[in-house]
Amino acid sequence: MQETFVSFPELRGHGIRASRVSVNKWMDLGIFPPSIRISPNRVGWSIFSIELFKASRPDAREPAPRLWPRRERPVKPVDPAKPVGRPKGSRVIRGPDGVRRLVRAEELAGEADAAA
Repeated sequence: MQETFVSFPELRGHGIRASRVSVNKWMDLGIFPPSIRISPNRVGWSIFSIELFKASRPDAREPAPRLWPRRERPVKPVDPAKPVGRPKGSRVIRGPDGVRRLVRAEELAGEADAAA
């Protein structure tokens, strides 16, 4: 028997009226079933797992049960040698051609000395 999958827009027809953000948070917590890649740009969920999710929904006073493992997302490594943000004292200005550019503190000091 072939398994049937439900895409995100079809979830409403199955009684799940949540946003993509909520569904992703639920998958991260293990409350909602993990998505299955159907094609390069499309994910879906099996109807069986959607029905299992709906049957597991608690009352408003009870915590939601975890039926699936938490979704692990890869963590991007942080390079401590690479600075974050723009250098202190610098400014972003828009040139006469309309293009934004970074002006470092040394260049600003040189412009101030030339103006004085």
